Amino acid sequence: MADSVWTSQYVSVNDSVAVQDTLRWDGDRIAVYAYERYASGERSRVVRRAEGLEYTMELAGKRSTAWRSADSLFLAGPMIVPFVQGHWEELVGGKTLRFQYGVLDQRRAFRFEIAVDPKHPANSHDATVFKMKASSFIVRRFVAPIHLVYGRREREIRAVLGRSLVVERRGGDIRPVDAELVIEERLPRVDEAP
Repeated sequence: MADSVWTSQYVSVNDSVAVQDTLRWDGDRIAVYAYERYASGERSRVVRRAEGLEYTMELAGKRSTAWRSADSLFLAGPMIVPFVQGHWEELVGGKTLRFQYGVLDQRRAFRFEIAVDPKHPANSHDATVFKMKASSFIVRRFVAPIHLVYGRREREIRAVLGRSLVVERRGGDIRPVDAELVIEERLPRVDEAP
């Protein structure tokens, strides 16, 4: 896979941009992943360096940084999209794949797994649904699974159902939003990426 940059915007129902993120990868590894959540004012990023992963978060005028070791299979943000495309045959063949997934506002990664979810109602003759969930039963108590809907023939991402990058303010609290993210522009498959 060639070096690439993807930028995404998450637009709310009132057409305002809620989150913007940028992913840059080098070969098949993340180089930098960053996002800005406009409702909370949070700006976070993770950078792969020779000595590990550097997480940085800025919120309410404060900046915090954490260093973590880099698992060779580390994903964050939309990097899950080409990961599924690149492992399509294994996944549709029934294999469950495990990886570290960066949670930038926690400044760390958690172990997740992904597999086909044959019982999900969004499966159809032209769509396959994959379920991404935390590997730890303790983390699963706090984070519901995320479902990724792909076209079977083109292997393109069509929707993401569940926890999203979008947050909202409720009183004095900032809470994550479970959403249905619909992909409006087709993303290139791994083998099509520039």
